[in-house]
Amino acid sequence: MADARQDGQWWSEEVVAVSAKSALPIGTRLWNNGDMTNPEHWAKIVSVKIIGGTVHYELESELDGHRYWIPAYIISDRFLGHSGTRIVTEESYRAWRTERIKSFVERIKPFGREASDD
Repeated sequence: MADARQDGQWWSEEVVAVSAKSALPIGTRLWNNGDMTNPEHWAKIVSVKIIGGTVHYELESELDGHRYWIPAYIISDRFLGHSGTRIVTEESYRAWRTERIKSFVERIKPFGREASDD
């Protein structure tokens, strides 16, 4: 197996190839839940590169066009509605939102028209 020099470190070509293959495609939309200094926003992946053997994504905010880099490992598979899962795919965010709306509708049913009829 050959070695590839990348970012001042030696990484096997196999590791780099596997990392790049598992990367999300350019154009993927992500939800960034924000934090105390950064507002929540949608962002799109505009480029991908391997830094230190790890996939990193350059994101462009749909809020203001600001570009920034994140490592792939901070993207969560499932959104939980708080900053413990700060960056997720659009699919994960939409699934969470749909479930929250369903849960809300179920909770308010007793206070709706049906409940006042009896």
